[in-house]
Amino acid sequence: MNRIVATFFAGWMFLAGYPAWGQNPPDNLIVSSVTVDGKNISVTRNRSLNLGARPQNISFFFGSTTNLHLSNQCVRYKLDGYDADWHNGGFMCLIATFSDEARDQISREEFRVTNQSAGWAGSLRDSTLTHRRETLVAPPHASRLVVVFSSAGPRTLIGVYAVANVTISKVQSNGVPVTLLKFPPESDWIHDGNVPSMAKVMTVGHSPPQEALVVLDNNPEGGAGWRNPWSSAQIVNPGDQIILEWDEMYSMGVPDLNSGQYRNLPEGHYLFRVGEFDLFGRPTGNESVLDVIVPPPFWRQPWFWPLGAVIAIILALGNWRYLVWRKVRVEMVRLRTQQALEKERLRIARDIHDDLGARITEISLASALAKNTVSLEAARDDFDRITDMSRELVSALYETVWAVNPEHDNLESLGTYLCQIANNLCKPARISCRFEIDELPADVQVASQIRHNFAMAVKEATHNAVKHARPSEVILRITFNRPELTICLKDNGVGFKVDAEAKTSGNGLNNIKNRLASIGATCQVESQPGQGTSILMQLQL
Repeated sequence: MNRIVATFFAGWMFLAGYPAWGQNPPDNLIVSSVTVDGKNISVTRNRSLNLGARPQNISFFFGSTTNLHLSNQCVRYKLDGYDADWHNGGFMCLIATFSDEARDQISREEFRVTNQSAGWAGSLRDSTLTHRRETLVAPPHASRLVVVFSSAGPRTLIGVYAVANVTISKVQSNGVPVTLLKFPPESDWIHDGNVPSMAKVMTVGHSPPQEALVVLDNNPEGGAGWRNPWSSAQIVNPGDQIILEWDEMYSMGVPDLNSGQYRNLPEGHYLFRVGEFDLFGRPTGNESVLDVIVPPPFWRQPWFWPLGAVIAIILALGNWRYLVWRKVRVEMVRLRTQQALEKERLRIARDIHDDLGARITEISLASALAKNTVSLEAARDDFDRITDMSRELVSALYETVWAVNPEHDNLESLGTYLCQIANNLCKPARISCRFEIDELPADVQVASQIRHNFAMAVKEATHNAVKHARPSEVILRITFNRPELTICLKDNGVGFKVDAEAKTSGNGLNNIKNRLASIGATCQVESQPGQGTSILMQLQL
């Protein structure tokens, strides 16, 4: 009688086609939002959604304007162009439970199914069964085996799960399996779950039709299943090898599925679809579609290579212009250096002609006159004068050679030579000469023109102090704070009043200032009558 009722119920469902589920309800599914790598992207209806190049983590969030949670329809999603099948939530399963004699569970194995079986065609009558075989080993202390077919996945799960030709076997010591339990007969199985009426025995398939244990779970708030009772639970021993074999077909889902995730989508054009399906996995027509674009990386965009070629041409032209500019600049530096060298050569030639030549001529004339001197006393005076002039000539020649010698093109050599000049001028006049010299580095280069003008300036300033100031002491102070060189010559002589008239007088100060100005240095004179004179010379090396 139960089998007749079940067959009638199944026929009514198939022939009627679940009219309440098969109707096309209003379009109430929407894709509410999309996040890409944690950043929310607004969704505009009827417009393509650009996910950006190379998205890593994509989440689609969707829902319904009605309460599908309490309906007997499920929600699935699919990304056309990427997914082969629809995605849904939830699962049904076969559960094998080993217990001891006190009925305490020792271990539990679940064999889950999800989505749809391979041969599912939208109904129990038109679909085909898929064979499945699993092997278990009885754990220690196990004495009974209970098998359950259940729709107790997520609470809101709905769907169809049919199991036929169930066989539970135990492998004997000789390797031959012996059957412990099978279906049919139906009497070895009982209903399970909180809505046991959804568990039925029905005829499934068509080639040939077969009786099956079926769970028609159309209640989002309940579940159902089949299990063998404790009275028919199979007696097992620890270490027994148990073989479970059955044929199955199924289709399932959940009505409250609200998100789908993807990772590392390749570039392309996709359609993200969210659809509503009935208990048997047939679309109801309620579907939302979102056009999705993953553009190629910028270096694969059509504009990239033309723009890159233009930028490369601009860079090449800029580089060429820079090289030409740099070449011109190097040439200008070379010409300036050559010009400075020519000026220095001209100065040396002028000094030799004007200064050394004049001194030699003077010595020659003095020697000729001394040769004709009759008085011994007068001759002695002439020879003393010739000696002094010769000493001055040697000193001037030494100054010229020092100025042009590249070995002295450094700050340390300049400081040593300036001290020699001041000492040589102060010593004959019996004037104390004190030096306050910082440690001057030898690795700081000073051109010969700069050295020559500083030497002449210090010589002129010292000569003026000895000749006009009548001091008892002259102080030469040299300091170097990179990059500034400071030379200060100070005496404690009579001093003078510094005013516009004094600046144009013939005391040699104008010569000092002009010399220093020619090399980019500054000169500052400070003096008061009776308080001595200070000449401060500064240059940025």
